[in-house]
Amino acid sequence: MADRIISCPHCGQQMSVQEDWAGMALECPNCKKTLTCPQFSSPDSTPFAPKSPMSSGAQGAPEQPGASGKFLRKAGSVAVIAIIGLVIFLVQSRMEENHIRDEIRNLFASASFIYSGAQLTDIKKQSGNNYTVTFRRDGKTYRRPIRYRTTGHNKAVIELAFQYKDRQDYLLEDAGLLWENIKKNNADLSSYRMIDAKPQSAGVVRLTLANGNRTEKADLHITNKESFDGTAQIEYRLTPVY
Repeated sequence: MADRIISCPHCGQQMSVQEDWAGMALECPNCKKTLTCPQFSSPDSTPFAPKSPMSSGAQGAPEQPGASGKFLRKAGSVAVIAIIGLVIFLVQSRMEENHIRDEIRNLFASASFIYSGAQLTDIKKQSGNNYTVTFRRDGKTYRRPIRYRTTGHNKAVIELAFQYKDRQDYLLEDAGLLWENIKKNNADLSSYRMIDAKPQSAGVVRLTLANGNRTEKADLHITNKESFDGTAQIEYRLTPVY
């Protein structure tokens, strides 16, 4: 094929091309802009066509695919895979957290003698397996820190995440809740009402009880080792004080 001379329509730079390159995208060696090699109808014709996109390459050479395009496509694929993996992880984490909350609701409602009859209204995750539960009973709102875990047999339990010796406010509140439950299960105490409660030592509250015009005192011992596993009930002992 014969060589032809054409001029760059952008900067006027002349370059040598072959006739069979007609229609190919070329790069000007001077201004580096793209031009299309024209169709040749006579030896002197030098028409120009609108430019078309091409990769950078040697002077007057046909377009060749660049390595940068391959890299960008590969990087894009990696990014998409990473995003999909993150979405799957977040969905699985959310499903697991919802499952734990459902188990806490079921265990809290069925296991504790102190909190039986309470309506669980909120569960907030604190850190790790620690949560704070909010519940209502007899028109009052209470909050308690709990810990969720599974046993060696993959059985879920929740535990009170505090000690009464460190939280006397919880001790007094739980003593009142426990006393109401004791009354419901003991006909001999149904006529008594608690008018005062004072902590004595870790897990011990001295109750002042009124029965008509007479008042009596009793120590309520509460064991702070309860695990709510659907069957356990908190241990307590009521001892008269003479």
